[in-house]
Amino acid sequence: AYLHYDQPRRLDIRVRAAGVELVTVTWRDVTDRYESAQRDERFRRLMDHSAIPAVLAAPDGLLVSANQAMATMLGYPMTDLLTMHWQDLTAPETIGEETEVVADMLAGRRDSYRAVKQYVHADGHRVWADLSLSCIRRPDGEVENFIAQIVDISEFRNSAR
Repeated sequence: AYLHYDQPRRLDIRVRAAGVELVTVTWRDVTDRYESAQRDERFRRLMDHSAIPAVLAAPDGLLVSANQAMATMLGYPMTDLLTMHWQDLTAPETIGEETEVVADMLAGRRDSYRAVKQYVHADGHRVWADLSLSCIRRPDGEVENFIAQIVDISEFRNSAR
């Protein structure tokens, strides 16, 4: 790392023997790659250490990433959770409505959605949750991923009855 006109830069420097008394030195600026890796690491830490369950899903619904809070809330091992689609975790009676919302997001008619819904725990019982769903779009406007943050409200919902 060094400062170039007061801007921090990162270089990848390589030195190789080119003869008995000669070496070659090559370098390239890897600042953008380094900063991207730092952003990825910050995102990973945000996901991993958040007390709020969160998932990142592909446009087809496959869970790409999830945090331990999500696995704990729904009772699934992380390895199982990352082979599932959001539809596998959702109470069957609400899948139709949510599929319409996702279709609207994929079509560009909306960017976010919020609802109180039920998930199905690994042991079969229902978990009431407050879902906040947003989409991450590519520069061309296509949905790259969905990000969902979920708050377990079962205790409040069940005590209100």
